[in-house]
Formats: sequence, structure tokens, C-alpha cells
Amino acid sequence: MPNRNDDKSIDLSGALKSSGPRQSLEEPRRAEWPADDYPKMTGFIIRHSGGLIKTSVQANYVLLFFSAIAIIFSFYLFFGAGNEQVIIIRPAV
Repeated sequence: MPNRNDDKSIDLSGALKSSGPRQSLEEPRRAEWPADDYPKMTGFIIRHSGGLIKTSVQANYVLLFFSAIAIIFSFYLFFGAGNEQVIIIRPAV
């Protein structure tokens, strides 16, 4: 079976020329997230929402809702769970 590249030569003379500005080796490349300019908690919510939350206002509403649910749940645990009756088991004689 004949090789297709027998009569064609590959010109690599311009392969090492710069084709434009390149990033220096001293600056590590960082992934650009849309949440980089926001506070850490807001950015975390935007990044990990799977695209559901797109703005910082929406992320702040999610954080407000989560904190309200946490406060209500803690009040339930502190005040609502204390009304249980104590069962006394007397030893059999």
C-alpha cells in the first residue's frame, strides 16, 4: 500500500514563530468564572448552582433563604423538642 505523504513535504520553517501575544510562564493561567468579582459565599453559590443562579442578587436571596431555614430549624430543636414526657420504669420486685 503506497504512503500518501511520499511526494508531499511538510514545511515547518514558520512553526516556531510567534503568532501573537503569549502568556508568560510566571503568571499561572486561571479559569475565568463569572463569580470572580463577588464575595466568596456569593461566588460559591453562583459557581456550584449548575447555571441555575446567574446574578449576585439571586445568590444573596438563596443565602438569605438558607439562613432563615437554619434559624427556624434551630428554634425548633431548642424549644420544640423539649416537651417530651419522661417515662419512668420501676424495677420489678
